Amino acid sequence: MINKNEGLGFIVNTRTIDSNLQKILNFLPKVKPLQESGTGKPTGDDTEKPISGDTEKPIGGDTEKPIGGDTGKPSGVDTGKPTDGDTKIDKQELIGDPNRKSLAYKKYIITTDNYRLHAIFQELKRLPTQSYPQLSAAGIRIFLELSINNYLSAKDLQSNVAQEKNKRFDDVTLTEKLKYLSKLNLDSKQASSTLKRLLNYTNDYSIHTLNKYIHENTTDKINREFLNNFWDILIPLFEVLVDMREEKKES
Repeated sequence: MINKNEGLGFIVNTRTIDSNLQKILNFLPKVKPLQESGTGKPTGDDTEKPISGDTEKPIGGDTEKPIGGDTGKPSGVDTGKPTDGDTKIDKQELIGDPNRKSLAYKKYIITTDNYRLHAIFQELKRLPTQSYPQLSAAGIRIFLELSINNYLSAKDLQSNVAQEKNKRFDDVTLTEKLKYLSKLNLDSKQASSTLKRLLNYTNDYSIHTLNKYIHENTTDKINREFLNNFWDILIPLFEVLVDMREEKKES
C-alpha cells in the first residue's frame, strides 16, 4: 500500500483508486523500452547466435562426402570394361579352337544379296560366345535357316518345297527344309554328311538341339565350347549354302 507520506497526500486503497487513478499512474516510476535506453544491443542470453552443436555446419560422419566403398567410382568387377575377351583387339584366331571368342571367324566371308543374312553374320563375328551364350545359340539356328532360305531362293526351289510339303513356303519348318536338302545331290559330300548328322536326333549336334534353343526353356548344351563346335560342324554346309570361305589377303 502507498501511504500519504510518499507524496500523494492520500492513502491508496479501494475507495481512493477510482477518484485518483490518474494521479496514482503519474506518481509511478516510468520504464523506458529497450530501444529508447540508448544501447540497442541485445544482452545476455537474449542473443540470436547459435551455440555449441546447434550450428548449421555438418559434423563428424554427417558430411555429404561419400565414405569408404560408397564413392562414385566403380570398383571391382562392376566396372564398364568388357570381360572374357570382349576387347576390341582379339588374339590370332585358330580354326577349330572351341575356346575362341566368337562363333563366326572374322577371316571368313559369305556371298549373298540378303542384307539381314549378311548383317547377322557380321554380328556373330563380334558377339562373345562366353558372355552371350543364349543369343549365340539362337543365332546359330537363325543363321542356318536364313542360309537355307537363301540357297533355295537362289536355286529357285522354294515353290518346289512348298508343293512337296503341300503348304506355303513360309509355313515349312526348318526340319522339313533340311530333309528336302538331304534329297538333293549337293556338290559337297561333307555338306551331305552334315545334313544327315543334323537330322539324327540321337546326336547332340542335331536340329532337335537347335529347336530347343528357340522353342524350349532350356539351358542344356549352352556353353562356349559346345556352341563353337556346333558352328564348326555346320561350316561345310554353309560353304554350299552361302559360299562361306576364308577371305584371301591381297598380296
